[in-house]
Amino acid sequence: MQFFVDFLPVVVFFIVYKLNGIYAAVVATAITSCITVGYTWYRQRRLETLQITSLVIICVAAALTLLFNDDSFIKWKPTLINGLFAVVFAGSLFTQRSLAERLFAKQIACPPAVWKKMTLSWVLFFVVCAAANYYVAFIYQVDSTDLNAEQYQNWQTVAADDQLFADLIYQQPLEALEDEQKLTLSTLSPTERKQEYLRIIHQSRWVDFKLFGLLALTIAFVLGQGFFIAKYFDQDEKTEVQPGDNLRNTL
Repeated sequence: MQFFVDFLPVVVFFIVYKLNGIYAAVVATAITSCITVGYTWYRQRRLETLQITSLVIICVAAALTLLFNDDSFIKWKPTLINGLFAVVFAGSLFTQRSLAERLFAKQIACPPAVWKKMTLSWVLFFVVCAAANYYVAFIYQVDSTDLNAEQYQNWQTVAADDQLFADLIYQQPLEALEDEQKLTLSTLSPTERKQEYLRIIHQSRWVDFKLFGLLALTIAFVLGQGFFIAKYFDQDEKTEVQPGDNLRNTL
């Protein structure tokens, strides 16, 4: 249940982005994150430091994105949060109880070495997620050869079509644009218009990765963890079925 609560802001970001663009999605995500954290506190009457820190990162990234009209800030958010989680899990390896043990010891009994392996696997998972987001957001580039037939046609047409540019880039009719937006549009060269369209395509692909790519990585990792610790669940069940073993051994 908590997983779905924590993942809700990502789903809201995706839906609002598809309907109203990046800036509306940023606002919706910040609001949803505040609501989900508030809901978690209401149910548990406490919040983990990582939850509070993640909320701060989300809100700051959203505020900077809106203030500077630059989506780079919100693109950094998954990398920063996953990087933070990696550092915290890695740091717990140098304490008496690793973070995996603190989180799951009530549900399953594992040897200390196994808890450390589990914690290390979480570190690697968060590092992979952080690196993957950074690659898609800032290294991966879209060019005209990556476009499908419809996108390629739009890429050629936006160079001279003000109405199409307004629809695709600003997601508004040309008549509804603010004076500043119209002025910016009038100063763009055909090449700059094409580049702006490619930027929007790249932004859309990053949003898709943020939902589907990171979700796929998470599901694959959780399944792998499940297979890894399944034998310890089996051992717990055997212990519960034969409660007299210790007594017979003692006699």
